[in-house]
Amino acid sequence: VALTSPDDEAANVALDATLSWQAATDPDGDAVVYDVYIGTDVIPVTLASTDQSGTTYTATLAANTTYYWKVIAKDDKGGTGESAIWSFSTLNNAPGSVSLTAPANEAGGIALSSILSWQAATDPDGDAVVYDVYFGTDASPETVISADQEGITYVPTLTPGTTYYWKVVAKDPFGGISESTVWSFTAIIQIGDFYQGGIVFYLDGTGNHGLICPITNQSPPSPEVHGGWGCANGVNIDGADATAIGTGLQNTLDIIAACPTIGIAAEICASLTLNGYEDWYLPSIDELKAMHLHLGR
Repeated sequence: VALTSPDDEAANVALDATLSWQAATDPDGDAVVYDVYIGTDVIPVTLASTDQSGTTYTATLAANTTYYWKVIAKDDKGGTGESAIWSFSTLNNAPGSVSLTAPANEAGGIALSSILSWQAATDPDGDAVVYDVYFGTDASPETVISADQEGITYVPTLTPGTTYYWKVVAKDPFGGISESTVWSFTAIIQIGDFYQGGIVFYLDGTGNHGLICPITNQSPPSPEVHGGWGCANGVNIDGADATAIGTGLQNTLDIIAACPTIGIAAEICASLTLNGYEDWYLPSIDELKAMHLHLGR
């Protein structure tokens, strides 16, 4: 029996490939049928088809797998003729396309807390899929900020006023890849963003300047240091009564200058170092109202 297809040691054979061989001639004129053996063992022992009259067989094949096969011809009197053993390797199908979902392509005004997301890629061979995330300020992003991740979201670190470009590459364990298109977006500061050590609660008309509050409450070191928030001994403080947004810093400086009492609210705020920042101060009443207005954002 002479095997014909796929070629011996062929690579990248399709998963729906058909095995074929030349018909064997029986010198006695007897009818000939065939047994087909195929498997992943070097000497195939799995009988895939028996007593078939045709000279082709379509096997159920897995991707990226090496198979070995042979055919035995038989007549009805027990005579047999056996082919050589051939092998072939099936191809590996790459994962399906990767579709980016958010932020929208070319979107402006994207919050610093935004999350990159994409649809899961389906591998036609059923292989596991992982993702590489490319991200940066170049129009053709080449920096991998996350490699071999299983999830379909990523939280980047964003800088306001910056346009970013990103793409996602899906990979299977056998070298198959599928690449998304490149999307872009521009990040800005929004109320509710965590930025420069705290939560943004106010932005001016330009959107480039604002105010930030810490995410933790500040309290006197202990009740023994100071029993309340105000200045001890009824000290009268001139000024420090401005109410508008933008006046809290000067109020704080005026209070500290007039009242040296340790542990009062202004002193605690002015001496605070938090998340690497030292420019904290006691808010004015309108600044405090702005915090309350956006509470929960």
